[in-house]
Amino acid sequence: METTMNNEVCYFCGHTHFQETFVEQTYQVNGKYYLVQSIPARVCKSCGEAVFSLEVGEKIRKILHSEERVPHKTIEMEQYEYA
Repeated sequence: METTMNNEVCYFCGHTHFQETFVEQTYQVNGKYYLVQSIPARVCKSCGEAVFSLEVGEKIRKILHSEERVPHKTIEMEQYEYA
């Protein structure tokens, strides 16, 4: 669903049209990488930059920094160097 709310402007490209969808992001915490999936986000229709609400950002922080975190599953990831 495409939305424009409260004169919201993409901080990356300045576009004003967003799509509400779910995204996945990779985070690095203390040298380890974590993939978080199914994150509700507003995605800029022009550049694709994902914007999360404060509540969503806080939930991601708690997931990644909780001592009791239990992953949904574990995956293997290939690593490449750009050089």
